[in-house]
Amino acid sequence: ISCSNTQVWGPALDENAYLPVRYLFIQAYNKKNNKITKDLGDKAFQLTVHDEKAGRVRAWVTVLNLHNGTYIGRFRLYDHAGQLVINIKHAGNHVANSPYHLKGNAVYGEDCVCPLNRKKWLKALQCPTSYQQIETDLKSHQVIDLSTFAKRMIERFTPHHSICHYAVVNNEVYRQCHGDITDFKIFMDAPLLSITRKVSLPDFEFFINLGWPLEKSQEDPLPIISWCGSDSTYDIILPTYDITNSVLEMLGRVSLDVFSVQANTGPKWEKKVEKGFFRGRDSRQERLDLAAMSVKHPELINASITNYFFFKKDEKKFGKSVKPISFFDFFKARKIQRAGTEFARKYLQPADIFCYHVALF
Repeated sequence: ISCSNTQVWGPALDENAYLPVRYLFIQAYNKKNNKITKDLGDKAFQLTVHDEKAGRVRAWVTVLNLHNGTYIGRFRLYDHAGQLVINIKHAGNHVANSPYHLKGNAVYGEDCVCPLNRKKWLKALQCPTSYQQIETDLKSHQVIDLSTFAKRMIERFTPHHSICHYAVVNNEVYRQCHGDITDFKIFMDAPLLSITRKVSLPDFEFFINLGWPLEKSQEDPLPIISWCGSDSTYDIILPTYDITNSVLEMLGRVSLDVFSVQANTGPKWEKKVEKGFFRGRDSRQERLDLAAMSVKHPELINASITNYFFFKKDEKKFGKSVKPISFFDFFKARKIQRAGTEFARKYLQPADIFCYHVALF
């Protein structure tokens, strides 16, 4: 590894990239300035952070090995509001331009209510000026009558469904929910409160649907936001709340996130188990059918039900029920079969694994 040729980049190197967890990328190069693509081990690079003046800071720091010469360094700050220094070393020597001194605005921890200028924040995160999916979703809502849309939302979707009306005014979040079951509001509360701590937002309001897709009117669709959609509905879709929550709670209450999954893809392809693999509860008949196939053809399929809630337990037909396994154990198989609508989209994209998700959810 060449310390001078190795490259380091990412939003953690910009003090205005205020995020719950700040992250950067490390790409190893050799002395001939060739990119290294083999696994260099988990301890090839060390990441530390300290305050320019005070020295030690409270932070959780990790370096993830992607097993191909690339590493993801990340850290979560606690109770910090000062000038930060980031150190990246290999065998005790600084790499690339380390140490990195963030000397502009103070670098804050997640809980600091310290909103930055919106333009600076967007620039630091290198956000594009437009997203094609957002443009497509909003195409049906060129004109919105703000004087009536809240009333129409409530009349159309309640009381049989649960929705919440959010407004951000002077960078403070307000919410009013409608419907009987509104527990999922926490998954919108958390990102809004996190963002308003970090950046000054313009005033805006919206409705979010807390359940299945609702808007079926093609002629006069209302602009309601949802976490899921379909070909026959017109809700405006957000990334699944599980992804959002894993970003907010990264290096905190969750261990499974969009970064950690890239470092835990199991053995190399040629060493993965060449069987179809499934674990899950009995939420659909097709899952039981798969378990029955596994009983008949164990050399081809390893499929088991973890819990029986909806169907009668029959170990002779479907095999013995088993305990749930770690998410990362799925990567030991070449082929998996599990609820693809949520599972594959969220965490399997970076993995060398083939995912079936037809008629299993």
